[in-house]
Amino acid sequence: MRYRPPKECRDTSVTIALMAGANPVWVAMQHGHSVPVMMRDYAKWIPSADRGANLAALNATLARSTEGAEPPD
Repeated sequence: MRYRPPKECRDTSVTIALMAGANPVWVAMQHGHSVPVMMRDYAKWIPSADRGANLAALNATLARSTEGAEPPD
């Protein structure tokens, strides 16, 4: 196995955390990143990480806010 610099362990740790669905703000704080820098460098690993949890939360909130609302004419 070829040598890997310590920075690559950090990159792997961030990637694994984001892919597991960890909060990006928490991941940034744990790794000493600012949130904008972390999002710029690692955001591509986030989309599939939530396994639909974000969309489900949005849909649940929207469903609650429309309960009892009058249907449009």
